[in-house]
Amino acid sequence: MENREQLVHEFEQLIAYAEGLKLYSEAELSSPIAPGKWSPKEIMAHIMVWDQYYFEYAITPVAMQQENAIITSSDLIDVESFNQKSTQIAKERAGSELFDLVIETREQFIQKLNQISEQSLRHPFVDADGATFVIFDFVVGLIEHDQHHINQIENLLTSTKSVVK
Repeated sequence: MENREQLVHEFEQLIAYAEGLKLYSEAELSSPIAPGKWSPKEIMAHIMVWDQYYFEYAITPVAMQQENAIITSSDLIDVESFNQKSTQIAKERAGSELFDLVIETREQFIQKLNQISEQSLRHPFVDADGATFVIFDFVVGLIEHDQHHINQIENLLTSTKSVVK
């Protein structure tokens, strides 16, 4: 990816994917991808919760043109309890409701991302641990993370030969 348009286009792909998942039954969406692993709903909630975190603690400070912003590092949070929050959200909501939240969260993230100047997208910020943080590169990593989880979900849904309702 070379520019904002390509970056945003790739980052938006999760929105259409989440919309498509609404076609599957609750049983399909609640089945783990493998024994002891998350379900598609839990995976999508996981993506959403991390989007919310990075929206608040990285993208928003940069979009507010805080060139000297210190980005809150995800290393400072308890990842296990954070991921447990994701699974709880997935269990409390029907798939369509959850996917609407995923879509809304990603759309807000993209809207804020589009408010960041091209220069700031590539500006090296420093996170709370003192590590360099470049928004453009970070979003590329989120896209790769999305794709990893989408592949897991697709493997489940195609291996079980799920039928669209």
